[in-house]
Amino acid sequence: MWETSMKGLSSLVKRTTPSSFAYICEKIGNSLTDKMDDLACFAPGMLVLGSSGYASDESQKFLSLAEEVNTVFKRFIISRSV
Repeated sequence: MWETSMKGLSSLVKRTTPSSFAYICEKIGNSLTDKMDDLACFAPGMLVLGSSGYASDESQKFLSLAEEVNTVFKRFIISRSV
């Protein structure tokens, strides 16, 4: 079940241009909205915790995605507090 959910999550990951940062966008119906929902901030932790049950190569894929998305979240928090 977790693998299915992570495949769905991966389909929501977009990259910004020109910086190429990754973020999780919203899906409304069949279309993706260029907006990161506030609750997406929990996704990096979910990816890290879930990756612990996998072999190192598969686990690393989830850890890398968590790190990428977390970087954008940090920028999101900084920009909201300014």
